[in-house]
Amino acid sequence: MFQTMLKDRFKLAAHREVKEVNGYVLVAARGGTKIKEYKDSDEIAPMPDYLSMKPRNAWEHQVFITAGGKGYSALTGRRVSIDQLAECLQTEVETFVLNKTGMPGNYYFGTKFVNNRLPDVDGPSLFAALQEALGLRLEKQKGPVEMLIVDHMEKVPTEN
Repeated sequence: MFQTMLKDRFKLAAHREVKEVNGYVLVAARGGTKIKEYKDSDEIAPMPDYLSMKPRNAWEHQVFITAGGKGYSALTGRRVSIDQLAECLQTEVETFVLNKTGMPGNYYFGTKFVNNRLPDVDGPSLFAALQEALGLRLEKQKGPVEMLIVDHMEKVPTEN
């Protein structure tokens, strides 16, 4: 419905194209992973220290990055898959991240890192924090990404 409106009112002409772009793959670090798969019989993991005031069951099945004070950010996963982690990391690294760990199941994790936009803050980068705390590594890799290419679009819409 929205696409039809764009075509009718803005004379949108577009096509999809697959292009090779720089991105990352998420793999296990050389020393192996440091996070344990959650089993249904396991107790809900405690919150990381930076969220200790929240109940244990808060944000179950979610992974998120929060900005903290003093230039730090935190990556938190609450019973999530590694695919969910890879998807969340895409926003932070501003390109695609593919899960190549082969790790099934769900995990609890939490780590802090320095926001890469603030170079004067001392601490681990996202890349270092992933490796040190989770035993995971981001490696550069080119990969296919589907893009929407706009061929033509009017600046002013036609009247209803």
